[in-house]
Amino acid sequence: MRELVVALNSSLLRFGYGFWAIWSGLRLWRGHWDAFWQATMMLGISSAGFIFAIALPGYAAWQGVVLDPGLYVTAVLFGLMAKRS
Repeated sequence: MRELVVALNSSLLRFGYGFWAIWSGLRLWRGHWDAFWQATMMLGISSAGFIFAIALPGYAAWQGVVLDPGLYVTAVLFGLMAKRS
């Protein structure tokens, strides 16, 4: 039962952060570059929450644990490259 509660709580938090990221993405599309840093910070908080609440206690497989921060760093790097061009 505890695993279900932890997974539901994590899912709801990630939904909120995902909604915020979509909103920041729309603002970024309109040319507001401060939205890039806002989305970067919010998704970083979400990834850290995933690692501390789900990965470290052992509720998730290590493949997903490694994939989540890896995709986050890749997305930030691609975003910075897009900003330069």
